[in-house]
Amino acid sequence: MDHPEPMPKTIASLCRRIRGRWNSSTTAEKGHQVLVVSHDAALAGAQQLLLYLLAEWKRRAPFPVRVVCADDGELRPQFEGLFPTLFLSDFRTSAAKEAALQKFTRGFFRMIYSSTVVNGPLLERLRCLGAPVITHCHELQKSIERWAPGEIMEATLRNSDFFLAGSNAVAVNLRDRHGVPGDRLDVVYEFTELWDAARTPSRSELLAMRRELEISEADVVVYGCGTTDWRKGPDLFLETAVQACAQEPTLKFVWIGGESRYGHDELARIGLAGRVRFIGNRPQSRRFYYTGHIFALTSREDPCPLVALEAADAGLPVVCFDKAGDIPLVLGNECGAVVPFEDVSAAATAIVALARNPVRRENLGRAARQRVQLGHNAQAAAVAIEKVFDRVLARAPANRCRSDLARHRDHPAR
Repeated sequence: MDHPEPMPKTIASLCRRIRGRWNSSTTAEKGHQVLVVSHDAALAGAQQLLLYLLAEWKRRAPFPVRVVCADDGELRPQFEGLFPTLFLSDFRTSAAKEAALQKFTRGFFRMIYSSTVVNGPLLERLRCLGAPVITHCHELQKSIERWAPGEIMEATLRNSDFFLAGSNAVAVNLRDRHGVPGDRLDVVYEFTELWDAARTPSRSELLAMRRELEISEADVVVYGCGTTDWRKGPDLFLETAVQACAQEPTLKFVWIGGESRYGHDELARIGLAGRVRFIGNRPQSRRFYYTGHIFALTSREDPCPLVALEAADAGLPVVCFDKAGDIPLVLGNECGAVVPFEDVSAAATAIVALARNPVRRENLGRAARQRVQLGHNAQAAAVAIEKVFDRVLARAPANRCRSDLARHRDHPAR
C-alpha cells in the first residue's frame, strides 16, 4: 500500500509520546486504549467472530478494552464476561443513552474498532472521542442493502478512517461499489477459535447428540448451519438433500440455526421425514459437527462464513457453491468440493461421492482442519488486526494527533 507524507517531526514525536506502545507495561500507562463497537449481541456470525477476537485480547492483554453494544442478545453474558460492556438498549430514552455513553467513554481512547458496517449512526456519535475508527466489514452487497441500507452505510463510510474486509470479495465490493480507496482498506480473513482435544465433545456428549438426532453408526450426516433467510440457502440445502437421499440411503441432513421453516409434516410429504431435520438455534452449535461427516455450505452470498470454518476445524470436508463468496478460495476442492453456483444436482453428486468414499472424506476433512488451523485462527487474526491499528495510528493526520493530545490533557488515563 502507498504511504502518506510523514508528519512534521515535532508533531509526530508528540503523538508517539502520547500513544506509547501497545504493550506498555502498566494499565495506567495504557488507559482505555481500544473501544470496541458491536451492533448487538445476537447469536450470529459477526458477533461470534467478535467474541473470539475479544477472548484472544483477554488472554494476551495487549491493551485494555471497553465494549459498546447498541442492542442486546443471547451472547450478552459472553460479552460481559470478557470486558466492561455497555448495552445502550438497557436505557429507554435518548437522553439516558447519551448520559450512559458519555460516562462509559470518559477517558482516553486511541482506537475505535467497529465490528460491522451496521454501526454507522453510532460511529457518528463516537466521532467526538477523536480516536481513529476502523470498521471491520463482514458483509457483501446484499447484506449491506439489508442491514445497512442508505444512510446507515453512508454514516459508516463517512465516519471510518480505515476498513478491514473479512475476505477478498468483501474488499472488492467496498472498493468498487462504495468507493473505499485502496490505501484505507486491508483484508484480514475470517477466523475461528480452534478447538483442541480438551474442547471437543466427550464420548457421552456425542452419544447424547446422536440419540437426540436419531443418528446411527451407519448414517452419514451432512450438516448445514445459519439463519433461514434466502442468502443462506436453506431451500437449496433441502433441494440438495432430496436429490442426494434419493441416491444414497445412508445420508441424513441436519440444518442448525434460524427459525424452522420445514416442519415434520412438510418433510414427510416429500418423503424425507427422519432423513432431514431443521433443529433451530442451539448453543455451541459447532459441537454437533463432531457427530457429522460432511458440511454443506449452500449460501448464495457469504463472504467467508464462520460456520464453514468451524466445520472444517471439526474435520468435516466442505461442499460449497462457486461465486458465492471466498470459501472456495479458502478451502476449495482440496478440502471438499466446489460446485457451480446454485447447482443442487452437482452438490448432491459431490455429497453422495463423499458418503461412499470414507477414506477420501476423512483425508479431505483432515486437510480442511489443517487449513483453518494454520491460516484462520483467532490468535493470528488478532495480531494482524493489531498491526493494522499500529499502521492507522502511525498515519493519523496531524490535526487528529493534536486533538488526541488535548483530550489526553483534559482526561488523563486512569
